[in-house]
Amino acid sequence: MESKTPMTEVLTTAEVAQILRLSVKTVGDMIRNNELPAMRVGGVWRVRRESLDEWMRKQERNHSIKDIEKPVETPSHKGS
Repeated sequence: MESKTPMTEVLTTAEVAQILRLSVKTVGDMIRNNELPAMRVGGVWRVRRESLDEWMRKQERNHSIKDIEKPVETPSHKGS
């Protein structure tokens, strides 16, 4: 009998960089700084697609809340 559990897609740092429109170096830095969820497989970093999707949702929520709470700054025109 076959398992009906869907397989989790695992991404390389290059694929994550392409999705996020960042450099591979930046993605690697984010992983090493524990800013992005990842795991080491065979000595290389991999990111589960579902973890990346959840991370992106959290980023959207965090920035939406901060943007609401942050007062809008208007440029001052000195010397007018």
